[in-house]
Formats: sequence, structure tokens, C-alpha cells
Amino acid sequence: MKLSVSVRTVIIWLFASVLVANAIGVVSRMVENLLGYEGTSKIVRLFHVGQEGNITTWFSSMLLSMSAVLLALIAAGKRARREPYIKHWTGLAVIFIYLSLDEAAKIHELTIDPLREALNLTGALYYAWVIVAIPLLLLLAVLYLHFLLDLPGMTRLLFVAAGAIYVFGGMGMDMVGGIVLTSDLERSLALADLLIIIEEFLENVGVALFITALVLYMKQEPDMNELTLKLS
Repeated sequence: MKLSVSVRTVIIWLFASVLVANAIGVVSRMVENLLGYEGTSKIVRLFHVGQEGNITTWFSSMLLSMSAVLLALIAAGKRARREPYIKHWTGLAVIFIYLSLDEAAKIHELTIDPLREALNLTGALYYAWVIVAIPLLLLLAVLYLHFLLDLPGMTRLLFVAAGAIYVFGGMGMDMVGGIVLTSDLERSLALADLLIIIEEFLENVGVALFITALVLYMKQEPDMNELTLKLS
């Protein structure tokens, strides 16, 4: 059984859904500010990008899961043809499975309070999970350097751009938010909301761009631009 999918259509719907999902979150927050908390809080909670366990969280987690599936398919194709970097593709699939789980369960946030209290962190390190993430990112960069350099030019460019946008959105905005929360700007709710909106939007755009890179890579790879579903 073969399923024909237009790459252009996938990319258009992908970015359109990112824009719509984030726009709904922004509009719902604006409505709450205009009409007041009472009567709108339950609806806003479903879409507000700063809330957990809602539709926007599910959407972000779904994007990461989609990336994991595509990475697993690529790894399987590489394994079938005995090509290099099988472990790298598989490793990326595992990483994105974890990121999807973390997006839904906010596992990394469990490290914030213990590390902050133990190290008395403030400013850019107020969200203490970043001091764990930074060395892990550096290690990942070292382990994947040759893999990245051996990718086709366009794929490599999209990988780097997607990673930079995602990391800046997640880690960078949290570091900026930490500075805001420990400065005279602490009382600016509008700025706090804006930082959250930017963070989630950049993360979604980064993952959408990464999915685009994977889809285009699969389209260009021999024996990978057609997937056959065989049930046994």
C-alpha cells in the first residue's frame, strides 16, 4: 500500500498550523486581558502558550513526535542499506522522543528549584535547568559534528537554522526571562507574556523547519522518497 504525499502541501500545512496555533494562544490571552479573568480563564487555559497540559502543549509535543517518527524512518532506511551514521540518526530519534515527552510532562522543570536553591542562582541562570542543558548541547555538538558536515548542503543549513531557532527560543528566552524576573522589570506582566509567546513560537518554528529539512532530505534520498506499508 502506497500513500502519495505532496512535500509542498506538508510544508504549507505545517507552518500554517504553527501560525494558527500560536495566533489562537495570543488572541485568547488578549481577550482575557480585555474582558477580565473571570469567565474567560477556563477557555484561555486551553490555548494559552504559558499554560501546561493544554492544546498548545499537545501541539508542540506532536511536532516533536513527528520529528522522531521521520528520524526513525530515515534510520531504518540507512540500516537497510547499511549506510553510515545509523547510530546518529537513531540517536536523534531517541532525543526527539524525549523532547516530546518533556514538552508534555515538563521534566526539565523538576531541576529548576533544587539547583536554584543549592547554587543560589539568579539573573540569566534563574531557570536553573540551563546549566544542565548547556554542557549537554556542547557534547551533542561534538558528537554530531562529522555527521552534520557530511549532510547535503541544504539539509545541513536547515538543520543548523532549525537548531539555532529552537535553542534560542527555549534556552535563550528562559535566560532573558530570568533576567526580567530578577530585575526592576519584574512587575511587567505584558513583557512576561511577550517572552512566553516568543519562546513557544520560536520553538514551534524551529521544529517545523527541522521537519521540513527531514522531509526534503527523504525526498532526495534514493529508495526513501517512496515508503511502502507492508503488513504481515
